[in-house]
Amino acid sequence: MKRGYVMLKYIKEHYLPLITFSLIAGVLWFAYGCEPKTRSLLQPNRKVSGPELTIELEALVSMYEIRVDDLEKQAAFQQWFFNQTAEFATTGTANPIGVLMSLLSVFGLGAGADNLRVRKKLKDANNTSKPENENS
Repeated sequence: MKRGYVMLKYIKEHYLPLITFSLIAGVLWFAYGCEPKTRSLLQPNRKVSGPELTIELEALVSMYEIRVDDLEKQAAFQQWFFNQTAEFATTGTANPIGVLMSLLSVFGLGAGADNLRVRKKLKDANNTSKPENENS
């Protein structure tokens, strides 16, 4: 029974340093143990860490590049179409083999090459993002 009394007496005499030490220990634990997080770029109601935010930014940049490439392909097709109609209007004849070859090259080969390029980018992004996600 004497030990409990001695401990209670010690706590009463040193309660201020004990509380201060406990608060400092809690703040240090929080500062060291809690990773800073911010709102996600893709899902604003979700919190993400720095490496996850970098991965999201890379994904957004990749999507931007894909969309710009699509716009460029559409503009190239539009320009090709206007060139073909201008040629038809000036000469009065159409070159069906040339039109077919142009269509195949614009849609077939260009789309296949673009799909391979996009798949490689996405695969590379997934491969680089996996180790960072496993550590967090």
